[in-house]
Amino acid sequence: MISKAALYCLKIMVQAEERGKRDEAELVCEGDVARLGLRRVSPPAIKELLQHLAIVKSYEGGQVQRYAINGVGRAINDNPKLSEDVAAAIKQGEGFMFEGGKVTRVRKR
Repeated sequence: MISKAALYCLKIMVQAEERGKRDEAELVCEGDVARLGLRRVSPPAIKELLQHLAIVKSYEGGQVQRYAINGVGRAINDNPKLSEDVAAAIKQGEGFMFEGGKVTRVRKR
């Protein structure tokens, strides 16, 4: 299951988007420091979000990298248990999509 720290990041990102505060909805990394709005974020939480494909790089320039939440991140925010199915599909190298609030694996033919 995805960690509480990673889930908290997703929650803050979704809430900021809902308020129309896109700049506050991005994880900003510069060197060893990462922030989500005014909050510091631990590198392990960012790594976990990337491993679950819950965020996507939205900007990279020099030392600065920005990450935005995507559909996977929103789905995990809505139902954290989906993170287990997402992680299993990724580990097995299978594609996946969300249908009816569940993870459906897309197998290669």
